[in-house]
Parts: sequence; structure tokens; C-alpha cells
Amino acid sequence: MISSIEAATGDCCYFFTRYDKKPKYGTITRTFPGESSVEVVEALDGKYHVVWENNAAWDEKELKGQIWQKPHNYIRIDYMEQSNEKKPSERISDVCNGKKKRVKRAGTKRKS
Repeated sequence: MISSIEAATGDCCYFFTRYDKKPKYGTITRTFPGESSVEVVEALDGKYHVVWENNAAWDEKELKGQIWQKPHNYIRIDYMEQSNEKKPSERISDVCNGKKKRVKRAGTKRKS
């Protein structure tokens, strides 16, 4: 099985989809380590699939005899995402949330 933390963009892997019994081959385009999944482009059709890391492997022999597993929990507990911001900036806006004016319609007046 692969690990989405160790996987990099451009790596190739074998993976299962929900409706196919045979593993497919593709290239990893994005990784989601906080969700334990990777986005893979299928080599034959060019389709994009988001695959849980238990349904993917580096070698086809690792997937032999296995079936697609339903992901019960995508969230990885032991992964802490590193942020680029060291100190949150003061996000002060110059927009005031005042009361909105009611607009009178300029329609025709009724004749009495």
C-alpha cells in the first residue's frame, strides 16, 4: 500500500476503483495527506480518480487477490498540516455593516 505522505506528484501506482475488479495503472497528480488519499490520472482513459491509500499500491503484485475497500474514515489523525503563516495577520476591513436603506419604488400612482 502507498502512503499519501510519502507519495509525490509524478509517481506511478496501481489502484482499484469501485466498479472494476482489475487494478488500473496511473500517475499521481495531487496528494491529500490530511485525508489519506491521492488523485490519480488513469493511463489508458485519462480519467481522474481520488483514491484512498489502502486501495492503491506501488506494485501490482501487492493488489493481487484483493478487492476495493470502502473508505470508512478519510481523516488522518496523526497528520498536522504545516501552515505558511507564522502569525495571523490583522484582517481589518473598511466595509461597514450598516443598516440598508429601503428603496421606494418609482412606479405610477393610482388614480382615485
